[in-house]
Amino acid sequence: NGAKVTGWYQDGSWYYFDKDGVMQTGWLNVSGTWYYLGRSGAMVTGWLKSGNTWYYLRPSGAMTTGWLQIGKVWYYFNESGAMATAWKQVNGRWYYFDESGAMLTGWRQIKGSWYYFNDSGAMLTGWQKLSGVWYHFDSSGAMKTGWLQSGGKWYYLDTNGAMVTGTKTIDGKKYTFDSSGVCKNK
Repeated sequence: NGAKVTGWYQDGSWYYFDKDGVMQTGWLNVSGTWYYLGRSGAMVTGWLKSGNTWYYLRPSGAMTTGWLQIGKVWYYFNESGAMATAWKQVNGRWYYFDESGAMLTGWRQIKGSWYYFNDSGAMLTGWQKLSGVWYHFDSSGAMKTGWLQSGGKWYYLDTNGAMVTGTKTIDGKKYTFDSSGVCKNK
């Protein structure tokens, strides 16, 4: 009918026109929600790579922030909407996201150190019993090996990180460890 369009308009895809009727492109904030409109003006949904940064735009077009599960994979998006990769602290817990943005769980080797991430992806620290075996992870989350003094007692963690019980020869000397891993002759 020739009337000027303002705001959202659907013509196959969704488009946004400012108060003067000018079609918008690129990032757009509408009432506190961010959207991305492609070069044609069409609203983008799904994955979007802008520069070197990945974003996820929900089916409504709204930019995602916080946690999002896609299929069986969990992702985290910063307040800016940027997908997290590598280390990220969320609500006081540390997580690790690989280069695809996928949250890691279970045993993972990162830059030469072993870490364990529980089923919710949180990095573990301190003493942990995993599959019936005790391990110790320092405050950075790295699995410890070798001698460890904890609570004034000595323990020995094998090369695979497992706490030793019974007897073990270490550097040519025989040591005895009780069932809780405490060394009796160090």
